[in-house]
Amino acid sequence: MLSPANAGHHALISGLIRECAAEGAFDPELTGRSLAADVFFANLQCALHEGRFTTSDAAGHLRTVPAHGYIYVSGLERDAPPAGFGMFKSLDGAGFELWLTAIAPAWRGNGHGRAMITAMLATPAGRMTYLVRVNPQGSNAAAMSHLLCSLGFSAMAHTTLCTWYLADQAPPDMAARISAAASNAAGVH
Repeated sequence: MLSPANAGHHALISGLIRECAAEGAFDPELTGRSLAADVFFANLQCALHEGRFTTSDAAGHLRTVPAHGYIYVSGLERDAPPAGFGMFKSLDGAGFELWLTAIAPAWRGNGHGRAMITAMLATPAGRMTYLVRVNPQGSNAAAMSHLLCSLGFSAMAHTTLCTWYLADQAPPDMAARISAAASNAAGVH
């Protein structure tokens, strides 16, 4: 069961991000305290409160984009503890990226990741989600790759830091945009 994430979920989401960063799924810098981590988590708090996240574009210019988050609870009990979360971030008004997602370690391996991602892709933002990036060094990268491919995504670009998955139903120009972004991220011009 999904419910909208809000600022009250910041501690839960931040904790899962830090845990997953330690496992290699997210930037390792997010495991500890640093200026970059503090800025990221403060920005995440704003995204949960206001529905907008400040990011930089390929040219390094700051911009604010819509961001939507969900908390996943296993089963139908309203008071059950959250098992995971997911967040979408706008792709310059041309759809969304499934930007951050994690299942708590205690809930992994029992189909909860599939249930959560499937439910998220059925939301309004999820139906317009065309991109997912996965850190290939993460401990759950193979499972996430298998899941995404089974849900209609294909790996379309690889860098040392991430594999870029494009939704099979993405608009035709999206592949060129993602390919260019992946090339820029890899330092290829």
